[in-house]
Amino acid sequence: MRYDAAVAVIRYARPGDEEEIIELGTSAYTAYFGELWSAAGLAEFLAGQFSIEQIRGELAAGDAIRYVVAERDGELVGFAKILRDRPVTALEGERGLWLQKLYLHPKVTGKGIGSVLLEAVTGIAEALEEPRMWLDVLRSNAGAIRLYERHGFVRRIEIPWATDVRDIGMWVMTRLL
Repeated sequence: MRYDAAVAVIRYARPGDEEEIIELGTSAYTAYFGELWSAAGLAEFLAGQFSIEQIRGELAAGDAIRYVVAERDGELVGFAKILRDRPVTALEGERGLWLQKLYLHPKVTGKGIGSVLLEAVTGIAEALEEPRMWLDVLRSNAGAIRLYERHGFVRRIEIPWATDVRDIGMWVMTRLL
């Protein structure tokens, strides 16, 4: 696989990365999905996802919750949030490493950073001897679905999901390891 953008570092996030994670998460989510929400709904959603207290707590949680970050030229350009041994949404009896978030700075979208992060997370899941990886993705997020399918994920079940102004739905996708 050829990547257009070099990534200097893929590493676990650590205390002190909170502000960069929050900035990247809120700006990327707003750029990609902001139009799905009202202004007030978006602000409330982002406050619930990216408060400084929450991110600090998650970074201090150790192995249960991890952020894997991609840096290029000293700048955080992407991150993945993973949670160990979680039940797969709507698929009773299945568990695995949950890829809860994968966000990229808009300037690096389509340049291979998402694949690099996803490969790093897959390596972590394998090292942890997780039986599978899983995620949920907006049905309307065709680019992300293509990325996940290229990396061996399959659509398993559609689940409801909505913003404060529209119903969208999500796919639950899994990959056996």
